[in-house]
Amino acid sequence: MEQLRLIGFGRHFFSSAKKSAKLTLMKRLTLSLSLLLAACATSVQVGSTGPDPNPPAIEGDMPTNEVLVYRPAGQPGLATTVFTRPAIMVNDNNVGDCQVGKPLLIRLPEGRWTVTAITANDRTTEMVDVEDFDTAYFRCGVTGGFAPVPTLVRVTRAVAESEGAV
Repeated sequence: MEQLRLIGFGRHFFSSAKKSAKLTLMKRLTLSLSLLLAACATSVQVGSTGPDPNPPAIEGDMPTNEVLVYRPAGQPGLATTVFTRPAIMVNDNNVGDCQVGKPLLIRLPEGRWTVTAITANDRTTEMVDVEDFDTAYFRCGVTGGFAPVPTLVRVTRAVAESEGAV
């Protein structure tokens, strides 16, 4: 039979078995809380995790028209800056994702194109017409902390240069 050792503090006595059970419970609660917080901080991937395995082939000469999607540094919030990277689609084809410091340059033939930014919570779409030797600039980002919503705004070359995209 296990003998309980009593630890006394003034008038209060605690058994070592009860103290051990309390510590084990506290360790379990701390571990559970840590895992819960880590799960809340993870990001949700939207779209494929890599380039399209069957990209559409452009026949003929390489297009001279470009769409540049960039994400400026300095957006507030860790969740919106680090953990959330909107997927960028052109005419429903995944072409990459919007990351701080990594502009996405897409070469396209002349015509009208649909550029879309998608997160797990929402999507935003912009139409763009590109002419011969034309470049369209889009600032991408997210708003909201717990439910990030993508933003996609067409800007001028001067604005893109001032924000460090070019």
